[in-house]
Amino acid sequence: MKIMHARIESKREEGRGVIVFAGIWLIALAVSGCGLVDSIRGLTDVAESSTDQVVGVLDSAIGTLAGSSADWQVVLQDAMDQLTDEAQSTIRNEISNVLNRGIAAVSLNVRCDVDFLRLRVRQDLMRIRARLLGGEVTIQPVFCDIVPAAVDMSLEPDRRNLLEFFGSDFDAEPSMQVFLVNSGQLVDVSSQLDRPSHYHMTLNLGSSGVALGPASQRLIVRWQDADISTIGILQPFIPACRESVQRIAPDPITLIPPLVRGDAEYSGNGPEIFVRLVLTQMADRIDATITMRAEETESDWTTADGTITRTIFQPPSGWAIQALVGETESADGYVDDDHAEETLFPAGPAHRFVITGDGEDDDVGRHTKVDVFFEDLQVELVEVADCVPPRALRLLDVQGLLSTSARARFSELLTPVIVPGDILPQVAPSP
Repeated sequence: MKIMHARIESKREEGRGVIVFAGIWLIALAVSGCGLVDSIRGLTDVAESSTDQVVGVLDSAIGTLAGSSADWQVVLQDAMDQLTDEAQSTIRNEISNVLNRGIAAVSLNVRCDVDFLRLRVRQDLMRIRARLLGGEVTIQPVFCDIVPAAVDMSLEPDRRNLLEFFGSDFDAEPSMQVFLVNSGQLVDVSSQLDRPSHYHMTLNLGSSGVALGPASQRLIVRWQDADISTIGILQPFIPACRESVQRIAPDPITLIPPLVRGDAEYSGNGPEIFVRLVLTQMADRIDATITMRAEETESDWTTADGTITRTIFQPPSGWAIQALVGETESADGYVDDDHAEETLFPAGPAHRFVITGDGEDDDVGRHTKVDVFFEDLQVELVEVADCVPPRALRLLDVQGLLSTSARARFSELLTPVIVPGDILPQVAPSP
């Protein structure tokens, strides 16, 4: 199997620590002679120590939120309570914003379950961590529910006059767009979108809104030129979509994290290593994000820290990913005590982590790395065409939004319709 290698270049976020280092120079200017360099070095160590503490607090919160029983509000408040230094106030404020956004979503009865909110809060903390270490972060809107799941044109107009979207990050830039497919032609209907909040969005389908008619086939939600959701329009002539289940075996991925502190040599002092894999499902791909941190246990605290994201699956043309079955995260760690590879077997989508920490001579950039090997993954696909997904039909039926005529026509399809996986070609991961 081909192994994808990725070397992440170390890059501090522009402007990171400006206040801290401005203070360092002001104090240093007051020190004369040989003490100047020593003062700068000592104060720089204090700044790096503060950053390490923040990363430790974030890692602890991220790890705790991986558990399904974790109370995300308690975890966030605890993280804020641990960040007391003035230099940590920016991160503390960012965590406070995450907490307030989540509380607002709960207070307004957003139709996302507790697990969705917990995982979205966790991803927010991962973004904060990445920014702190100089990484580039993309915030993408995510849906947890769309009501109704499809639009049944056989219903009376006043029973199908509004489409509601629930999720998070609906305020991400650029703004989402919505297109109506009429007789195969795209019509931009984004002007009929309303965003009451970052977790709630509506599309007006009433008499003053999107004009649906006999030629209307589906609605497409698009962000950054990618289709992130489709909503079928149920017409008398539109059939149900086919579904399929596939098992995929992603190729291993190697991460070599860059140096973020110290002299790149562990010298037998650990390092303490932590590795995390997170899978993210979208309609057009599944991404794997891998993070590795390896920190020396004493001396100059040499630290390697990096994150990469790779696409491990894309559906065949004409199909979309409907669900990724099973766990979506693996994490594990240990303290290295030799120059040998260490193999860990975490739970979740990773079969094993093969890790090297300390080695001969300079370690970071040469020896320190992780090879991530995957379990086989099960993916549910749905046909993308002028059709309505059976899952949407079942949801409409449960919600009482399926007309009597449509229910009679699709009665046999209100149970899962699965096409054997071998009718679809396996798709190689993108380079």
